[in-house]
Amino acid sequence: MTATLRGTARVIAACTLATLMTGCVKVDLNMQLHGDNTVSGTMVFAVSRDLLALTGSSADDLLGQITASAGPLPAGVGFQQSAYADDRFEGKTYAFEDVPIDVFTRGTTAGGSIAIQRVGDTFQVNGEIDLTPASTGPLQPGATQLAKDMDLRIAITFPGPVSQQSGGTISGTTVTWTPAFGQKTEIRATGSAIGSGGHDALLWVLIGLAILLVVLVVLILIRSRRNRSVPGAGQAAASATPTPPAPTDPPMQPPASG
Repeated sequence: MTATLRGTARVIAACTLATLMTGCVKVDLNMQLHGDNTVSGTMVFAVSRDLLALTGSSADDLLGQITASAGPLPAGVGFQQSAYADDRFEGKTYAFEDVPIDVFTRGTTAGGSIAIQRVGDTFQVNGEIDLTPASTGPLQPGATQLAKDMDLRIAITFPGPVSQQSGGTISGTTVTWTPAFGQKTEIRATGSAIGSGGHDALLWVLIGLAILLVVLVVLILIRSRRNRSVPGAGQAAASATPTPPAPTDPPMQPPASG
């Protein structure tokens, strides 16, 4: 099963080609892969506060210009959007949850392509983000410095350990890439599609149930022995105290008075 993070490449390409002459852009994509071949995550898409002040535009207006021809995420991906703001940028956060990987259809854009494929018990990520002049085309004077100030980040979290990666950094089960203008960033990683510790957790649950069962059996045996010991003790006490024999001769009558 293959999926292309076409939205990321498309947004990066759009930022490079359409907005470098006007200001700085932030694209921060976080994806979490699930073992059932779905993906959840968020994407922050924002523009510089300085740019908004200089142009007198709103974040919605500028982002609308960028996404007019291509949405922030691939077609067919349902998402919820909310306002985003930090000390430098203002824009939108797009959140998506449990989206089938195959919804992120195969494709290539001017900015590059990234594909995720399920191979057995692993996910394999392969692709690149090409922000070299050969890919982005010539920029107007002064736009190069603005391009260098772009804040770009892609993070993919695997269900289990990461076995290898290229072009990024590993932290736990997450691989992070930070594409930069003027460079071609290789995005490759292989990680487990099965959550680490899943089998161990099941084992501990089974051990816990076994211990509980043993405790219950011991309690039942103890109660059973106590119930049996009470009647036995009563019989022993009765046999230890002899019962006086009943009289066999009739009682003596007093002599009659004369």
